[in-house]
Amino acid sequence: ILRLRAMLNSPVIPVLENVITPPAREQFKPAFDSLHSMQFFDAPGDDGAITAQGKIAVELGIDLQLSKLVIYGIMLGVSREAACIAAALSMDKLPFRVATSFFHEGEELNQIIATTLLSQNEFDDGHYSIPIMMLRLLIWGREKHRTNSELAYFGIVRSRFSTYMKTAQHIENRVIKYDESVPDLLRDPSENRYVANALRLALVWAFRTQ
Repeated sequence: ILRLRAMLNSPVIPVLENVITPPAREQFKPAFDSLHSMQFFDAPGDDGAITAQGKIAVELGIDLQLSKLVIYGIMLGVSREAACIAAALSMDKLPFRVATSFFHEGEELNQIIATTLLSQNEFDDGHYSIPIMMLRLLIWGREKHRTNSELAYFGIVRSRFSTYMKTAQHIENRVIKYDESVPDLLRDPSENRYVANALRLALVWAFRTQ
């Protein structure tokens, strides 16, 4: 609804009611209520207008909950880091190898599990947060080109890691224009307590209804 409204700049219910398989009419109110509660619409109905936050969400083109995370990141001065966490949370799987008894057995199974757990623990660095762990993994990946042996040492799958890095860069490029003070490089939450706390706060605010 949000993207369609942005494209048409007019009420969307008449359009949706005339598609081949229209949604049930009772579905419209919860959708508009949700957009209003997320501050993407200024009123809970088709007569509402898209807010400034709603326009950012449209431009980001990602899940609305993740858009809210990024918007809170902009408000708290951690827009680049929040964008990268949004990229991480948009992934179907973490970029680490997955052990399964269907494909692996015995020592190999144990080795994959041990490597993955130890690697995640190292990148987490005591934050006890998968989103922050993924941000620190991205920072490590950007420091220099990582060889296959380096990735294998941490049990990282290159294809999924590359997808994560490209997605993060894509969202960052869309976000930085909304934050004039955005730093050139990602800041490590382990070295900057404000960044760590601001990201935790943004995550809590964005997902407080779940």
